[in-house]
Amino acid sequence: MTTRLTAEQRTKLDQLFNEVVDLPTAQHAAYIGEHCQDDDAVRAALARLLAGHAGEDHLAQLQPPLPIERGTKVGVYTIEECIGEGGMGEVYAANQREPVTRKVALKVVKRGMDSAQVVHRFGAERQALARMTHANVAQVYDGGVTADGRPFFAMEYVDGLPLTEHCSRHEQTINARLGLFLDVCAGVQHAHLKGIIHRDLKPSNLLVTKQNERTTVKVIDFGIARAVTGRLSDRTLHTMAGQVVGTLDYMSPEQADPTALDIDTRSDVYSLGVVLYQLLTGELPFDHASNTGVPLSEIQRIIRDVEPPTPSARLRETTNSGRDNAVRVRTDANTLIRQVTGDLDWICLKALAKGPADRYQSVAELAADVQRHLGNQPVLAHRPSSLYRLRKFTRRNRTLVAAGSIAIASLIAGAVGIISGRIEAETIAKSMLGLSDNRQFDQLDDQSNELWPAHPTMVPAIDGWLTEAHDLTEHLSLHRANLANMRAANANPNAKEQWLRDELVALIDKLTDLDARLHGEARFNGDHGWTMQHRLTDAERLAVGFAPGGKWHTIWADNLPAIRTHYNLPKLTMQMGLVPIGFDLETGWWEFAHLSSGTPATRDADGKILMTDTTGIVLVLLPGDEFKMGAQSGDEEKDNYHKRATWLEKPVWTATVDAFFMSKFEMTQSQWQFIQGKNPSHTEDDMDLDHVSTNPVNTVSWHDCNTTASRMGLTLPTEQEWEYAARAGTTTPWWQGATAADVVKSANLRDDADGYITITKVGQFPANGFGLHDVTGNVSEWCSNHPWAYRTQPGSDPATLRQQVARGGSSRSGAFMARSSFRHTGDPYLTGSAFGLRPARAITNVNQN
Repeated sequence: MTTRLTAEQRTKLDQLFNEVVDLPTAQHAAYIGEHCQDDDAVRAALARLLAGHAGEDHLAQLQPPLPIERGTKVGVYTIEECIGEGGMGEVYAANQREPVTRKVALKVVKRGMDSAQVVHRFGAERQALARMTHANVAQVYDGGVTADGRPFFAMEYVDGLPLTEHCSRHEQTINARLGLFLDVCAGVQHAHLKGIIHRDLKPSNLLVTKQNERTTVKVIDFGIARAVTGRLSDRTLHTMAGQVVGTLDYMSPEQADPTALDIDTRSDVYSLGVVLYQLLTGELPFDHASNTGVPLSEIQRIIRDVEPPTPSARLRETTNSGRDNAVRVRTDANTLIRQVTGDLDWICLKALAKGPADRYQSVAELAADVQRHLGNQPVLAHRPSSLYRLRKFTRRNRTLVAAGSIAIASLIAGAVGIISGRIEAETIAKSMLGLSDNRQFDQLDDQSNELWPAHPTMVPAIDGWLTEAHDLTEHLSLHRANLANMRAANANPNAKEQWLRDELVALIDKLTDLDARLHGEARFNGDHGWTMQHRLTDAERLAVGFAPGGKWHTIWADNLPAIRTHYNLPKLTMQMGLVPIGFDLETGWWEFAHLSSGTPATRDADGKILMTDTTGIVLVLLPGDEFKMGAQSGDEEKDNYHKRATWLEKPVWTATVDAFFMSKFEMTQSQWQFIQGKNPSHTEDDMDLDHVSTNPVNTVSWHDCNTTASRMGLTLPTEQEWEYAARAGTTTPWWQGATAADVVKSANLRDDADGYITITKVGQFPANGFGLHDVTGNVSEWCSNHPWAYRTQPGSDPATLRQQVARGGSSRSGAFMARSSFRHTGDPYLTGSAFGLRPARAITNVNQN
């Protein structure tokens, strides 16, 4: 029985037949497989049309292939059942018996689909997955060719549910959903750092499973991934002109454009935005899948041009309409709307921005904003303002505005409501362009605070910023001429016209300064730190040095096996921006130069780090472990005893930290100046002035330190990390011992026993068992987490919720406050001369299990 085709299917059938009929007969099967994978009725009808055109023998070749039967041997694998099917391949559950016994997922190219293009694409998928080793990416084990010549590979079998289905079935809370979403981001970011774009991120490719008793997500199916670096760039993975690759519901605007060739990692950011939207609302931003009667071209237009409602607006819509909402989060509708309104609205909309430059510039940025929301910190995303929308409108219509279109000028003037009706239409248009450029400059100024760190993944975003800035400065001559004309036309402007002139004067000053910066040699831009040109230069320097054959890549290749063995991290990978400089001869722990904070450190004849006014940050890789955290005053025989332990330190509890990097020294004043272009530190008459540049930076607030660290791809340590690093395996109040007498001569504290009255050069005093200097003196060091997040047990004082925590003693505190467990709480904007920082960094791109 033949299925009756709809009008839409008939149109599609006519189009496909006209395209395929002129192709060689041998290519017909591959064409049908790629273009009819979601429509069996059109596939069968097209096969019959072509059979009638070429003879009945051709019909058999075009029928959907039968799956591989249960029990069939494919290499060392025995097929159990078909568990999935995509456009290019079939996925089977299979058993492996040798050399190990395990269940695998076997992906095989379909019969009739093994054209040269598809085989290359499939082979690239296998290579792409083989390059990825991350807990949140399905692992590839093996590959080969079936008996009938079709490529296959064996990969980790993931027994799990699609992400949205898992969350709905288990009625997970919003925070639990966001936690799983962060797992997804970690896996996708890993792929991006390996040069792979997924291009088909959707819940069915994000499977939730149990791993080491922890619920986690595995990203699967990189079948249409596109390589952007390395050897995979040479493979046929690009979308051919006129051919759309991906799933419409999750497709970015640039991916939905069949003529677009510049798809990059920000396309995956958009798809993750759709997934996040669905996790929050149970709905898609646009109902493409349900609109079966809408032509493909119209769906593509919607993706490219129509703004989605906020998640909270979609929740209100579904609640009011009585539609069955798939979100089940153990709360009522009104509470859910309140939870989503605000931060999560703007995070979704930023990820779903139509232009790649307006989105998060990496998956890591998106994840960081979600993490900020979870930590009750301000997020980068914010409500799009009316001025922002005006700028977008003006940019889309710039030619008409510049030409003096009365209609557009009137529309914008009406929206802004500031232009006198006595000004002529051409002047209105040029004035509106000035206002739009003013807002665009402010937007670029805001973005310059966000485009950090200067790593290779940021190159497209930084390059895009520079292009937009150069375009903006090209309007300088137009604005100067417009200002001169306005002055010549009316020597006595009214208040509104004078305001407009003042705005134009301000814009000209801004653009003149911007033009000077774009064409000058300046390295810093006020409070924004490095100029964009310097960030681009540094990011490109890292890209070259860490590429295969680069000097830092070579150093890593030589040392990585030893580092992996020493820390029992067999899947540790090269850490972008860091380079090994050997291990400390006394402690045995490996140390690394941070390349963007100064000159890589060197050692003296005794193996000690030489600290100069140009030396960059040195990070020590510390092993992960459990340790006793806090203090107690009840039992002198037990660990972490001090008779005057404060309530903020109690009780003693077991904390766990993963392996991480910790700075060997407190950040110096020269390192801060190298990053920020200024030195905020307080100088006193009795300070060690011979070593100012290598004294620790001080008089810096928590916010100052957090900003500076993040600009370098670093963080402030958590309290758990700080105390673990400071104790270095000890359970005494100080790492030096159990009494203040053990400390006063081996740390720079508030006394003259150590020979210094105020702060002094970092590294002047002995290091602890991890090779870290000055954890008990010099300056107190800000930590990242809030006071109430210090431990898993309850007990933190609600009165400290607006405080931040610093750890370690200073030249202004005595030995009591220098104990490993002592917690200083202070206002996050406090800039006392006793406060500085010791940066940390998480390990990236490694499965530590």
